[in-house]
Amino acid sequence: MKKVCYLLLLVFMMLPCVVKAEIKYGYSNVTGSSFSIRQSASTKATTIGYLYAGTNVEIVGTASGDGCGTWYKINFNNGTGWVCGISTGGAHNVELYTTQTLRTNNRTASTAYEKELQAKGFPSSYWDKLTALHNSHPNWNFVADKTNRDWSYVTWAETGAVSDGDDDKSLLYAYNNDTSLIAGYLKTDNYNYKNNTFNMKDSGGFYAARQELVAYYMDPRNFLNENFIFQFEKLQYNSETHTKAVVENVFGSGYLRRYADKYVNAAKSENISPVQMATRSIQEGRNNQSYLTDGSSFTYKGSRYPSIYGQTFSNCYNFFNIGAYSDTVSAMQNGGVFACGGPNRNETSYARPWNTPDKAVLGGAKYLKEKFIGSGQDTIYYQKYNTSGYTKNTLYANQYMTYIAAVAYEGSDTYDAYYNAGLINKAYTFVIPTYNNMPEKTTLPSSLNPNNYLKSLKVNNTSVPSFDGAKTSGYKVNVANSTTSVKINAEAVVSGTSIDLNDKTVNLNVGDNNINVVVTAKNGEKRTYTVVVTREKGSDNNNNQTPSNVVESTDLKVKGTYLGNININNTGNTIRNKIISINNNAAISIKDSSNKTKDISNKLATGDTITVTVNNESKTYTVYVYGDVDGNASVSTVDYMRIVKHITNKSKLSGAYAEAADVNKDGKIDTLDYMRIVKYITGKISSI
Repeated sequence: MKKVCYLLLLVFMMLPCVVKAEIKYGYSNVTGSSFSIRQSASTKATTIGYLYAGTNVEIVGTASGDGCGTWYKINFNNGTGWVCGISTGGAHNVELYTTQTLRTNNRTASTAYEKELQAKGFPSSYWDKLTALHNSHPNWNFVADKTNRDWSYVTWAETGAVSDGDDDKSLLYAYNNDTSLIAGYLKTDNYNYKNNTFNMKDSGGFYAARQELVAYYMDPRNFLNENFIFQFEKLQYNSETHTKAVVENVFGSGYLRRYADKYVNAAKSENISPVQMATRSIQEGRNNQSYLTDGSSFTYKGSRYPSIYGQTFSNCYNFFNIGAYSDTVSAMQNGGVFACGGPNRNETSYARPWNTPDKAVLGGAKYLKEKFIGSGQDTIYYQKYNTSGYTKNTLYANQYMTYIAAVAYEGSDTYDAYYNAGLINKAYTFVIPTYNNMPEKTTLPSSLNPNNYLKSLKVNNTSVPSFDGAKTSGYKVNVANSTTSVKINAEAVVSGTSIDLNDKTVNLNVGDNNINVVVTAKNGEKRTYTVVVTREKGSDNNNNQTPSNVVESTDLKVKGTYLGNININNTGNTIRNKIISINNNAAISIKDSSNKTKDISNKLATGDTITVTVNNESKTYTVYVYGDVDGNASVSTVDYMRIVKHITNKSKLSGAYAEAADVNKDGKIDTLDYMRIVKYITGKISSI
């Protein structure tokens, strides 16, 4: 027994020890459209994806240098990547936050503040994060807007599926119009699988986002932190916090800083937030000098108003891109035409024409008040997602912006303005929506390509007749009886997509053989193509053979209904090849110990059953694989322990499992058998 224990200790000492790294958490604080996720910690490394504003990350490592102050290694797309967390100038592209233990939904309120949140209508999945914000900022007031709208429906609607039929409601930016690294984020309705291209929905590289990404950005719980909470701020004028200094802080050194006082005065006049007005101008790209901010002239070259093509406009100020509809040339020009009173220059709504900066700011304030803030879209969030329980506008329509990360940007800019002005602890009201049937949490989908289409499919180097990648079945190929196997070759539309049977040989039975070719996209989505290969029935001379005759003519060991002389790593194909070498019309099928059909290419395990059919007669055998005592198609310390327990009479083996334990094939189970297993798993011998 001491010898057994020593051997056990020796075995376990040889097994690897895995240590899990500590995970830290953060969120993207990027101020541009996106920034790169790299293959390694270097600005010269290959870009493997992009990080957008507001997205949460798990940080599993750090590095320094090579174009960045601090690199963060993050979990990404079932792997890892590197992002420049802190730039050499000290800017935090990724903000770390203290890990919160987020408890389960549908729990009972246990603190006074949780009970207050519950009374307001917040589900328990909101409590932990709101409590943390309340503890840091007790003057902040959180109001639940119980929309009574179904979560699955609103996220579907915000992809553009309902209402006005506009599928441009939620867009994502693709750097340099390259969608290859964000394909999994995009809506497949706008995707041509055969040529791997998405339809651009707005000039400048914007594409329609898929529902899972919309759900992530719509879920308020993902943004209940200091940096992004202000997307839910109620946008009413507050003399204590809405000062010229705060607005100047928003604009920084940008061109619109000179008009900060005009923003405050217009906001006060319309009872709206000048900070939101300023962040909206920045979000719309207007904090620089252009003909929309300095009134210089431009010649109209757009396609929206063909009657004025070639006309010159001047003194057309538009700080909010109102009316800047997408165009073949420039949305800015349409914004200029709107500011000057429309194509006929005679429209007067919102104090137009906006031929001075004062008129442009006041007119923009009136527009925001009438169209949005005064109509129930009174937060940045609701101006992107018109889902409030009290909106006066058509649901899912009348939405100011389409860029899906814009809400996070504006909320972050607002926070920075209040923080830098020393006003972050003042009283603010946040209106936060709740929806029916929300999931426990939402996460980003994989950004990897969802394309799982085949470009071509061949059987024995001949193209499958009438193959079409959009069609997964209905393909037939006939082969002669002498053809006992075929080779499959397939090419995917997207390079690097996994094809399980590509360049592999598939054995054939006589008659119809359904060959399933499974294509797995880079994001894990699967598509199965089925080809029926019919092998003709031959006129062989073995019509009098039985299954027993055929099996016993091979080197397989038959012991009653047990089938042996099968080694670890042997597959069903190993047995099949031995059998058809005796009778090429024979067929076999395999089931595992749970009586589930097993693929013939999989490794055999002790306890599997093999049914051999010859001349319409079948016989079933139970497999035993030497060394696989526990029936999992491998040899490990578990098998060793089962032999030890058998020898010490603690748990006796029987049937196929007892046959498998006779590793040295001497007809008995003893220490020689478990010693051989020890030598195998420690690499002293290469086969059982």
